[in-house]
Amino acid sequence: MSNIVETNVLIIGKSGVGKSSLLNYIFGKELMKTGTGRPVTEKGIFTEKLRINDEFVVNISDTWGIEANKAKEWEKLIRDEVKKHDCNEISAWFHTIFFCISARSARVEGFEKAIIKSLVDDGNKVIVILTHSDANDIDIVIEEMNKELEKIGVQRSSIIKVCSIGKRLLGGRTTQTFGREETLYCIKNNLWETICNKLPNIFDKMIDVSIDSWYYKCCEHIEEEVTWYNCQSNNKLGKIGSHIKLLLDDKLIDLKLKMRAKYDEAYDYYASLSTRYQIMIIERPENINFKYSFNFKIDIIERIEENIAIFVVNLIPLGIFFSGVALRDLRKDKIKDNLESCRKEISKELKDKCKEHIEGMRNYNLDKNA
Repeated sequence: MSNIVETNVLIIGKSGVGKSSLLNYIFGKELMKTGTGRPVTEKGIFTEKLRINDEFVVNISDTWGIEANKAKEWEKLIRDEVKKHDCNEISAWFHTIFFCISARSARVEGFEKAIIKSLVDDGNKVIVILTHSDANDIDIVIEEMNKELEKIGVQRSSIIKVCSIGKRLLGGRTTQTFGREETLYCIKNNLWETICNKLPNIFDKMIDVSIDSWYYKCCEHIEEEVTWYNCQSNNKLGKIGSHIKLLLDDKLIDLKLKMRAKYDEAYDYYASLSTRYQIMIIERPENINFKYSFNFKIDIIERIEENIAIFVVNLIPLGIFFSGVALRDLRKDKIKDNLESCRKEISKELKDKCKEHIEGMRNYNLDKNA
């Protein structure tokens, strides 16, 4: 079994803000040649596979030639690229999104705010890197930039001041590089937040698939079992209700196993990737061992299950003026209508409880990681 862990990083920013220098600094070697051979004005997102060591590969997707006068095009291009990576496979996500802004510019431009806000509103964790933060008398400017970024939903902890290249400034002052360790810790912490933001959508889809499958199996069973001569038999309808409940029990057990497997996959990926990042900070990182107990309780819909068991025997009397076939069809329709109501109620309760559970997971792991 391969021990190689791959991660996907999207880096956004105008030409000249120091994206390549940042990546070379953060990942500890000259992974990207700054500006070499890149078409400065070409619009697009281009990916390079960068091997850190034998166990760690970083796939860098870089936005080249981003320009203010094409802000809407860039916003759509970036959002489409991020959504393309949003899927059930955790390894395919953009685990880190950098948005680079030069502190020398002394402001966050409107088109930059629009792109960042659209990403944040879509549930993505964006790390804003303020490059060139070693300039003279820059602290007041950076504080104003921080306030502007917070207004559009970027957390203060995700705004990092960075100097990627140490140099001698006018007047003889020498600057040292800084911001690497803070950036690596932010990447690691944001990864867990990203997992907690994206898992609810994955779980919602799993719930929909599972409960829809249950509903259609029930409808097939109703079609087969309800006939013109037994459609008024409470005994027969009671058996159908019991069968519907058994089908639901099986689906919920299967759903719980699949959700647990997806959570284990997410946690194991997080632990493996975090370990790689910690090795880049300290030589002997502590083991990550604060796994939240994913004990999602399926019995939250016990009340609904009881309703399913009895709703088919409590149907409104349909009278004696219908033929056997018409009565059968009406009875089937009524059962299916009730079943549809149950499907909606089950899905809603499962999704609501799932979101509550993930919030507990988010807070527990972040507390342990603090």
